[in-house]
Amino acid sequence: MMLNLTCTNQKQRTLCTGKPLPENLLRMEAEFTQIRFSETSVYLTGKVLAKDSREPVPGVNIYIAKSKRGKIKAGTATNISGEFNLLSDNTFPTDSLFMVIIGYHKLNFSLADIIDSSVKSPKYNKAM
Repeated sequence: MMLNLTCTNQKQRTLCTGKPLPENLLRMEAEFTQIRFSETSVYLTGKVLAKDSREPVPGVNIYIAKSKRGKIKAGTATNISGEFNLLSDNTFPTDSLFMVIIGYHKLNFSLADIIDSSVKSPKYNKAM
């Protein structure tokens, strides 16, 4: 992965910060195979796949939080087959689901969108 580095000299040391160039990142998508929810809890099962190759993506960190920098309420990671199970109590539709792994664009979903889509359709797929 190429980095776009910005370096500055500060008090006899060089500080470099870099951000991955977006075009170099791969894309992934999530397929939710089971979505169960109540007023304050959610149970999700599914699979994370590379968007172009449709190959499973192992090691994706998946977590539910109130916001991007909010306290993590529950988390898991995909197995070697890209599959995951996640149960979270004290979770509300205003919370978000995040999926991150180095080298891929991050995915995030509103739990309200996931729940609404599961009510309309038995299978929920969302790709970025």
